[in-house]
Amino acid sequence: MNRMKYYLLLLLAAFSLGANAQTDFFGIQKMTVGGEEYSLVWSAKIKFRYVEDFLPKKASNNTFTSKVSLDFYNADVELEKVVNFKMAEFEASKEENRLANLQKSVASNGDVLIEYVTFAQNGEKMRVAEWNICRFVKNGEMGVVQLQTKHREYDIKMDKFMLQVEKKRAEWVNDIVSYKIPTLTVKE
Repeated sequence: MNRMKYYLLLLLAAFSLGANAQTDFFGIQKMTVGGEEYSLVWSAKIKFRYVEDFLPKKASNNTFTSKVSLDFYNADVELEKVVNFKMAEFEASKEENRLANLQKSVASNGDVLIEYVTFAQNGEKMRVAEWNICRFVKNGEMGVVQLQTKHREYDIKMDKFMLQVEKKRAEWVNDIVSYKIPTLTVKE
């Protein structure tokens, strides 16, 4: 377990060193997911992994109610290995990151999904409560793509947040599963 924590710390350090301001690695400046338009706001490269974050208008990385991320593992790697790595990463961070309801499933189209909730507590209310879903797909002949959406609320009781998630979950899952992920190539 200590080895996994050490690896995660190294990954986090590499991630922070690889931060770039809006480098468009994939030629995707905007995405429309679930009827909402998201624009590229941040990107990073960590070895063979490329990450891009997209936010709706008038949102910031500090305050948003929804966010979309594209992670591209540009390597000869199997989909299941990436999914298993992400599950292990999430499992290892449960205590430190207040992660709950972690589950892996397979969508009707065969794509692998990972869902979870994260939260930061302030007494009875959650300072931040966030529902996440990650969709993993093979990227043509090379690599794996992870499409992730986050839905966040601030200063809310957890039971109220979970009721909101329960009402919207099927729609949010459909939004991410039905999004046509293009075959990604890195444009450096």
